[in-house]
Amino acid sequence: MSKTSQDVRLDQSISMPIGEANVSIIELLDKLDPNKLIKTVGDSIYFQVEDSMEYGFEEFNMLKSALPFSKTFPLTAVVIPAGNGLFTVASSNEYIDLKLDPNSTSTRIDSSKISSAIITIKIAVTNLPTLSPSNLKLTLNFPKMFTKFGGVTNQVSPPITTPTFGQSSDILISEFTMDNVSETGTPIGIKLEVKQGASPITISATSNIMVDISFKKIDFKALYGKFELNSKGSTLLTIPLQMLSTLPNGFHFADPKVELSVLSNIGFPLKFNIDYIRAYAKSNPSDYLSAVFIDGTNSKVETINKSPKPGQYIVNKLAQVNSTNGRTDLLFIKDPKPDNLDYKFSLQNVSDPTPSFIIPGMKLKANYKVQIPLQLKAGSQFELLNDTIQEAGKMITKLEKGSFFLNITNGIPGKITFSMKFLNSAGVPIVASINDSTYKIIPPKVKANGLIDKSELSKLQLIEVKLSESDIVKLKDAKNMVFTLLLDGKDENNANKLIYFDKSNFFKVKLGLFGKASTTL
Repeated sequence: MSKTSQDVRLDQSISMPIGEANVSIIELLDKLDPNKLIKTVGDSIYFQVEDSMEYGFEEFNMLKSALPFSKTFPLTAVVIPAGNGLFTVASSNEYIDLKLDPNSTSTRIDSSKISSAIITIKIAVTNLPTLSPSNLKLTLNFPKMFTKFGGVTNQVSPPITTPTFGQSSDILISEFTMDNVSETGTPIGIKLEVKQGASPITISATSNIMVDISFKKIDFKALYGKFELNSKGSTLLTIPLQMLSTLPNGFHFADPKVELSVLSNIGFPLKFNIDYIRAYAKSNPSDYLSAVFIDGTNSKVETINKSPKPGQYIVNKLAQVNSTNGRTDLLFIKDPKPDNLDYKFSLQNVSDPTPSFIIPGMKLKANYKVQIPLQLKAGSQFELLNDTIQEAGKMITKLEKGSFFLNITNGIPGKITFSMKFLNSAGVPIVASINDSTYKIIPPKVKANGLIDKSELSKLQLIEVKLSESDIVKLKDAKNMVFTLLLDGKDENNANKLIYFDKSNFFKVKLGLFGKASTTL
């Protein structure tokens, strides 16, 4: 180049390449997501955390207040002759009181399906020295308890072996229904008979038979009637949002979503009160922001429908809490971002004229999902990328006059400011005016929904950075170039404009140099 022209024509097409950087939005987010909580569906990108919890209820105990039945049967004086028959000495229709108040406004049992019950019986006698337990037959009949076998309904009348006098014995009854147990208890028919034997049996006027009967255990499948919730306390569901703690300041999410579906096997409806939803930093829980619903309050009432039949869950999908219903766009406006979300709810009874039921193991299963689309409001501003082009300064050593050219393909929705700094071999920024300069990158055309018009992605932008003589002198010690992309979502013309990132977003920059040198570059 001993005869190099003194007139240099700056033409990017013949500029000397120095280096390039190419980054996609997925690569950027991977660096911000050590917990791998970023999800994608199609091209959409969103942060998501989901889990479930169970809310149990106190088991209903049919025998909590039940009273045992006890009665003394005075006998009429008689001598029962020897023989092979049965001689009735006493009979009565009674009730075993389960203490289920028929006047209660909260509980009424009309019928029940019982899987098993244990009845305890004790018989004692006075002044019957010639009567042995084997000669006494006790028959019990339950007019409101029924079994079904082969389509035939029968009253429960369990076979009973008379126990030793003064001792208790248990009788198991399985698979039956019981009606109207809330009236005055469950009715029971009692019949005492003496079996004739080889010798006469003498009963005196002072002879008595004492019968004690009680339910020792009742395991039910379902109780039908009227029921209400006893406990109305609140439950606090804390949802960790650690994925937000790694984000840089300046993310203003447009539409975070909180979804809750509640599965219920309960046979009566409930009010589901959202007492509040709050976002806060774990380190400072008193500094929180609350969801604000459409009516301007921080609470909301939903209904949990009852299960259609015992053993079946019904799914209740509650209304989604979002930027419209809850102003969730304001929950995460603070920096640093909240890393906890509290969802506090309580349950209340609902007036329901239709029959209801309860079963053992009643519960609510709450499945929650917090989904935050990577969709930002105007006003979001943060450092999108900080990267290095290695050995970018090696071409400047012999340079006398010239310019850098930035060849940019911008696939990022939003305005971007490009800045660069040259570093010496020790990694220290060189003091030069070029290191203080910023360059506006024209954003691609964005559609109304915030997504890029992909026909714009083939367009290139060319930025010329002219080097002053002072810069050239100072940059001769340069080694690497660090460049920064700052996304600025402010839009003076449209305050509601969205920045909607998707998987196709990328940014590519090529750095080239053209100029005059004292020797061959």
